[in-house]
Amino acid sequence: MISDIMARVETILESSALTEIEKDHLSTMVTNLHKELDEVPEEKKEDAISVASFTEVATRVSTRAKKDPALIKHATDGLDHSVQSFSADHPKIAQLVDKICSFFSDSGI
Repeated sequence: MISDIMARVETILESSALTEIEKDHLSTMVTNLHKELDEVPEEKKEDAISVASFTEVATRVSTRAKKDPALIKHATDGLDHSVQSFSADHPKIAQLVDKICSFFSDSGI
């Protein structure tokens, strides 16, 4: 299920209006996040699926042609909140999510 969600994220990126540099940068972060989520133990899989799902939503709303800042904030806040249970045991996941959320904020998206 995580792979399906992350594949959709990649599809969203490929068809987005982002520059090639932005696409490459975000795609690298998404690929790394996917790898980390795949390694989450079974008892945390539901949480990992939530992180992947919020990544999809945040990517979808943040790369639209017509941006809604409130919706982007809501989606990235949801993504940030979904990763809180990972911060102690899986700091790489938390760091990657923080970078993805920062990318959406810092790039003027």
